[in-house]
Amino acid sequence: MADIQVIYVLANINPSQEIAIFVINLILCIYNFAGFGFVAVLISFHTYLINQNFTTVEFCNDIWVDASGNPYSK
Repeated sequence: MADIQVIYVLANINPSQEIAIFVINLILCIYNFAGFGFVAVLISFHTYLINQNFTTVEFCNDIWVDASGNPYSK
């Protein structure tokens, strides 16, 4: 039923509304690409961890040791 409503609305668009719908679609596309970018970064990071045979905790512990030592071991 919702598909029929969407088709009906798209078929009855006034020429003045086309620009507004284009802008909304553009904003939604940018939002989707940004969301995909965040997911792609997470997938890339976890693929790196898998290839290095690290867990997230091991990776974070190595970062602490390299930076200034783990503050919890002082």
